[in-house]
This record gives sequence, structure tokens and C-alpha cells, in this order.
Amino acid sequence: MKRALILILSLLLLLGGIAEEDLALRLNELGYVGTGALTAFQTANGLPVTGEFDAATVALLTEGEPITRYDYLTALNADLVPLAPGESGPAVTTLQRRLNALGYTESTADGVYGEDTRAAVMRFQRMNGLAETGVADLSVLIRLETAEDFAVRCAACSCAPGDSGPNVFRLQRRLQALDWFNGSVTGVYGENTARAVARYQRDAALEPTGIADAATLEMLYYDNADHVLDDEEHLIARLGALGWFGDLDFDNRRPFLRNTLTAFRLTGWEDPFSDSAPTAAEADFTHAAMEFARADLVAAAHRLLGRPMTEPLPDAPGFLFLQTCAVKGGIPLLASDNLDDLWTAVDIADVRAGDVLKLRLSHDGEVCDRLAVATSDSAAAYTEGGYVVESPLDILPLYELYSIPPEALF
Repeated sequence: MKRALILILSLLLLLGGIAEEDLALRLNELGYVGTGALTAFQTANGLPVTGEFDAATVALLTEGEPITRYDYLTALNADLVPLAPGESGPAVTTLQRRLNALGYTESTADGVYGEDTRAAVMRFQRMNGLAETGVADLSVLIRLETAEDFAVRCAACSCAPGDSGPNVFRLQRRLQALDWFNGSVTGVYGENTARAVARYQRDAALEPTGIADAATLEMLYYDNADHVLDDEEHLIARLGALGWFGDLDFDNRRPFLRNTLTAFRLTGWEDPFSDSAPTAAEADFTHAAMEFARADLVAAAHRLLGRPMTEPLPDAPGFLFLQTCAVKGGIPLLASDNLDDLWTAVDIADVRAGDVLKLRLSHDGEVCDRLAVATSDSAAAYTEGGYVVESPLDILPLYELYSIPPEALF
């Protein structure tokens, strides 16, 4: 009965929303009744107590494994005490040992709730559809009692193109949080999701199949940030020797390393240290070009809006932003020099969403350039004052405007 109701609610969510009556029915089934049912549910499950069916609450009710009222009260009676970063003692040691046994951390149980323990708790919350607070509240402690091993859990969450449901919801949200998925979270594993998975797999040095198998999910859900690149100095030198940084000198390459490595992997090769790894001049991006969609480039730019970004090249302002958008969108943009012979002067009316733009702006009698991405037919995203911003083109002090269709970059 429970699985059938969850399936019904998930289908309703996919079709455009769930009636509050259906959500209330689900609350009742979990033992939360009366006027305070919703806030009691949110409290028991470690959610923000809004008293409303917000996104986090609906997600847990429809696709997660919420704690029942009975289990919550049982835990209270069992004297389970929430634990938080900064605490120490035997209870923290017990928590650490349990997380270690389940594969959520490899750190030693030292009884101190530090950054490693917080990261492990966040991984556990991530795999169980909980808010990633890093705090071991009752919703965490109760689930730990009967939780599956991390690897087993990842295998159970595997999914592939054509699938739909809770596992795909979780996959899309995670990819989106790491800026690999730029589409809408629908719970349907379509072409956009498959492309995002393949791009993540390339970045993680996995075979880019586009299938979220157990090996992919173990890396995806274990990471709390971008992959740490081993031996960056040698990696920079190797990619440079293969021509992947263009004419950029060694000292200026580091900010572009991750983007350049992602661009390298768009060739289908994973290891630049391979004896047969292609040079930039030999690279074949035929497959990447076939997969490219302008919508991915636009969405990548939108995901960066409001974020701090310092441009390291004074003579190419905006290139780091543009390159980041490009490789996230599947375009192997290697160096600003690659753009020099491709610019075409255009009017605002000629701009299409996804175009690569050079904004020549006039400020107080001085002219300066900004590389940008057209986020619509009439607006662009670019860096200004150390942040990624967006502006309608018709209000900018444009002196000249140049454009490159992104398809020309392959």
C-alpha cells in the first residue's frame, strides 16, 4: 500500500503538481495527524519547519523515505540525542563508527565531530533525500540504525535513459548541485540527463556512457565538491606539451586547468598521460559536436549568475567565464586565441540565445571588451566587478557587438 501511494504521488508530481489532499493523506499514513501534522513531520525529519508543503517537504513525502511518527517518538524515548559539528564524546565515536562501517567515511573514529564527520553525515543525508546540513539530527540517527551500506545503496539507485522516478530525481538534483545538469528536475531520464551524466563521467575519468551505474553514483554522491586533481603541476605540464593551453604560459595555466582537462576528455580520451593521447591539433570532437545543444550552453551561463569569478587574463576579460560555460555545455574551447578569426560584427537584433559574444563597451570615454554568452535573444551574461552578471543588451553602453555561433567552435 505504501509503495503504491508513493508511486501515485510521484506520478502526480511529474504531471505538474500534487494536491494538498494527497500530501495530507500521505502524512496520515505516516502517523502525522491533526492540525500540527505538517510541522510535526518537518520536525521529525529534520526539515525546515515552515508549516507549508515546500519543495523539500514534498520531495521527501513523494520520493524519500520519511520517518514515521511512531519511529520518531520511539527514538525520543530511546534517548537519542542529536549531534552537531564541534561536539565530542562517546556518542560521536558511536556515530563515526557506524558511518565508517556503512562506507560513508574512511576516517578514524576519534570522538570529535569535525569536518570529516560533517562530510560523512552530509553524504548520508544526500543518499536518503534529507537536507544536507551536516548535523546528525534524529532523522539521521534513526535511519542509521537500519541503513544499507553506501555501495549497496548506490547500486540500488542506478538508473539509465528511459527510467523515471525517485532515483532519477535524486540524480538530477545532485548533478544540478555540482553544475553538470542544466535542465529542469523532472524525474525523467532523458537526453539532457544522459548528456550531463556523460560529461560528469568524463570529468571523473570514467567511461562516458551516460548511464548512472553504481560506479558513477559512488563518485557522484561521495564527492562534496569538484574532484581533486592529483599532481596538478605534472598535469599542467603534460596538457601544455600537447598544446591544450594554446600559447598560454605555464604560470597562467592553473585557473584554466579543470576546464582544459574537461575539454580534453570531450575527445573521448580519459588520460592525458597516455602515450597515444591526442594533441590539441589532432583532437577529434565529432562526437561532442553531435551531442551539443545551445540550451546546455545557455543553462550553464544561467547557473553561474551571481557567483564570484576573478578573471586571470587582463587581455581577455571574461574568457574564464566563457570557457567554463563552454566546457560545461560540451564545447572544447581551449584558448582565447581560438576566437580571433571567428568574430562577426552584428546588431542586437541578430543575436540568438547561445551565441558567444564580445561586448565592446564604452565607459567614460574608454572602450573595453567583455566576453559573454547570450542568455536569450536580447540579454547576455558576463563578468563584471568580480561576479557573473546578466543584462539586457539594449541598456548596455555598447560601442560595438561581435558574435560567434557556438557550433563554429568545434
